[in-house]
Amino acid sequence: MEKVNYPLNTFIVGYVVILVPTKIQEGQAKYRTNLKIEVLKHYSDTSYPRCRVCHVTDLNLLSIDHINEDAKHHKQGEHCPGSLARYLKIRKDWPTDLQVLCHNHNMKKMMIHRRLNVTGVIGHYLSCDYLKMDVFKYYGNKCRGCGEEDLLCLSIDHIEDNGAEHRKEQKIKAGRSTYRWLKKNNYPMGFQLLCFNCNKVKELKRVKIIHR
Repeated sequence: MEKVNYPLNTFIVGYVVILVPTKIQEGQAKYRTNLKIEVLKHYSDTSYPRCRVCHVTDLNLLSIDHINEDAKHHKQGEHCPGSLARYLKIRKDWPTDLQVLCHNHNMKKMMIHRRLNVTGVIGHYLSCDYLKMDVFKYYGNKCRGCGEEDLLCLSIDHIEDNGAEHRKEQKIKAGRSTYRWLKKNNYPMGFQLLCFNCNKVKELKRVKIIHR
C-alpha cells in the first residue's frame, strides 16, 4: 500500500507521542466552527450570529455570555469547562439564560458587574480608573484599530506582542500595575490602545487560527 505523506502534528499524552494528520485536525476544526455557529445562531435575534448589543457578526469576536453572570456556576456544575464540550452541552439543553456578545461588550458588562456588585473595592476602582484615564488620554483615548472610544472597551496593547516578557522583566502585573509603570516612565513608545475586539483579532492573527 502506498504511504500517504500527510503533514503531521505532534501531541504528547503522558509518555506517548501521537502524530495526528493535519487533515484530521482540519476536520475537527471545521466541526467545532460549525457547532459554534449553530449555538450562536440559536441565541441571536437574526438568522446569523451577531452581538446582541452592537450587532458585530465576525465569528472570531463572538462568544456565549451568561445573562445572570453565573458562568462560574455553570462551568463547575452541569456545564463542561472546555469550549467544545460546553457548546455540545448547550446544544443538548438549550438553556434560556444565555446570549451572544462580542468581546467588547462581554468585557464591558463584566467590569460594570464588578463595580456594582463587589463591596469594599470602590476606592480601588476609582483610583485605578483615574490612572487609566491618564494613560488612555496620552495614547489617544480610542482604539488604534477601529476607533472605538468607549473607555470600558479599551485596553493597553504591547505593539510587539511582548507583554508577558515585559511584565516579567519589570515585575509588574496587567492592569493597574502596568498603568502605573507607563505613567512613571513617561508613556514610552511600543504601546497602543486597542479595543478588546481588535485585541482579539490581533492575537488570532498572531497564532494563525482565524476562521476562514
